[in-house]
Amino acid sequence: MVNYFDLTKTLKPQVCMTESFFSFSHSHVSSYQLLSARSKLYPLGIQGKRVLDLGCGSGRDCYIAAALVGTSGQVTGIDMTDDQLKVACENLPVYAQAIGYTPNVRFVTGYIEALAAAGIEKNSIDICISNCVINLSPDKKMVLEGVYEALVAGGELHFADVYASARLPESVRTHQVLFGECIGGALSTEDFLNITKRIGFTLPLKLQSSAVDINDPELLSLVGQTTFQSITYRLFKLPSITKSPINDRQRTATYNGGIVGCESDYTLDQVGKRLVFHVKGYLLESIRLLML
Repeated sequence: MVNYFDLTKTLKPQVCMTESFFSFSHSHVSSYQLLSARSKLYPLGIQGKRVLDLGCGSGRDCYIAAALVGTSGQVTGIDMTDDQLKVACENLPVYAQAIGYTPNVRFVTGYIEALAAAGIEKNSIDICISNCVINLSPDKKMVLEGVYEALVAGGELHFADVYASARLPESVRTHQVLFGECIGGALSTEDFLNITKRIGFTLPLKLQSSAVDINDPELLSLVGQTTFQSITYRLFKLPSITKSPINDRQRTATYNGGIVGCESDYTLDQVGKRLVFHVKGYLLESIRLLML
């Protein structure tokens, strides 16, 4: 297995963090967390949900998710690095004191390619989040398959990563600096879409995207004309009842304002905040289940 921690020591700041248009009104989220939330997107309306963070590291994203799911939710962070998890566990009592209650958070040691072996049960997760971690896995298909198995029907994979405009040659994929910068491990967008479709996910919704610039002349010469984007996607696991031709038709849905802090509109994809949506029928059912 790849030691992600060693490879990301020189990671460029925010290479995977798309600029967020998300703001929330949770008063119990600290200013430190608000700063982080401005730099990347978190799912909306997740109170009471069960969240899994892939490659949780020192637990920062888990702490933010714990504040958003509240006392009735649950957050699990998985990471292969014991040193990182030690920091995550040590900070938990301090975090609990800051928000006024003990969050339902647990940290487990394991590989993101083997979620079941780490104790993540099938159909036990509502939302899976990740920030530029799947990119570093040597078997991204196995990671995505494991996430699909762990999600409940209607569950969501909500994550940011880097994608390439074309398949990368071996010289780029094995270059340690490019790999550590989330470039060498980037899937082509086409391959990513094909893999997720075969697994069973819905067509990914693109929430945010921004160009990843390579300014070093030597590295630029290696990647050639290939371009890279940091993209935040959301993918849903289809309930079996929605897998019929009739649910592939376009539907119109009106948001009812049920999410605290977003009563007047909702952000489904990169089109931005809206009240009325035109989406496929199967996607409506997935979102409905997620918001129950």
